[in-house]
Amino acid sequence: MPPALKEVLEKVPPKVHPMDVMRTISSFMGLLEPEDETNCQMKIAIRLLALFPTSMMYWYHFAHSGIRINVETGPKDTIASNFTKLMLQMKDVDPLIVKTMDVSLILYAEHDFNASTFVARATVSTLSDFYSGITSGIGALRGPLHGGANEAVM
Repeated sequence: MPPALKEVLEKVPPKVHPMDVMRTISSFMGLLEPEDETNCQMKIAIRLLALFPTSMMYWYHFAHSGIRINVETGPKDTIASNFTKLMLQMKDVDPLIVKTMDVSLILYAEHDFNASTFVARATVSTLSDFYSGITSGIGALRGPLHGGANEAVM
């Protein structure tokens, strides 16, 4: 995690909605590591997939308890295992918890052509950068009729 991103996350209040934090992470990374000839969209996508869970958990623990967590887990950890280890602050997490998180992430990924996908595609179709597309998709996902609907279910 870039030190500058940690500084930004430490300024985000605890009552901020997590999707607003995600939007900020995406937008700020576009400033730190802009898309160019060497930083192509595939590299950015992989980088953001790694940064989102670690950054979210860094913000969460700092904002709610003032703890600057170590965001490094095992090199073979999946996104689900990394996220749950950081969330629970445990070196070993029950495999059922990791599997549950993994299935949830798969369901989100297979949701097909939804509002956030449409908005992200529309943004990048204007030849805007990849970060802008992801940021606008997160903005759409934040709405109560899309990703926010899951919150109501919970």
